[in-house]
Amino acid sequence: MKQLITILLVVLTCGSVAHAQVASNPPYTLDQSVIAGGGGTSTGMDTATGGTLTLDGALGQPAAGTTSRGANLALTSGFFTAAPVIIPTAATAFISGQVIRIDGRPLSGVRLSLTGGALQTPVTTVTDREGNFTFPDLELNVIYLINATRKNFSFTAATTSTQTHAISLVGDQPGVIFIGTPRGRTFGGRVRQ
Repeated sequence: MKQLITILLVVLTCGSVAHAQVASNPPYTLDQSVIAGGGGTSTGMDTATGGTLTLDGALGQPAAGTTSRGANLALTSGFFTAAPVIIPTAATAFISGQVIRIDGRPLSGVRLSLTGGALQTPVTTVTDREGNFTFPDLELNVIYLINATRKNFSFTAATTSTQTHAISLVGDQPGVIFIGTPRGRTFGGRVRQ
């Protein structure tokens, strides 16, 4: 009975050491399998007599030194179970805005084209009756270019006064404004002083 109590004390003492390979408490020596895994049968050696000790139904934690590998991480467990590997999903954002005439009225039927990032072909959308548009589910941390086109109009981005609007997308981007100016019209009349 004294041997069994001493073995249990060694098991409990070694259980607090996460990287113990061999535990020794003369006259007994227990290897890692005694403190790892729990349950079953573990063996040790009585160093004084050279005899073998057997411990049935040992309580313990999972085996130390188990390695779990994931995308960019390796986790080596001690006496705790490795946490499940959580793989993040790609975050997305949107770009939205409005196309208006030079006088501020909304302009419907404008075709907007988006290029950039991993897009193999341009993504297009058309403004609604209120001149609104949205490009949903876009990859973050990418530079996108937006162009607006419609017959008899030329367009400039309100913030840059250029035809193409460049956006470095780091989050949702609402409020992109394009201004449409009629073209191809001539005005006649007299100028009076």
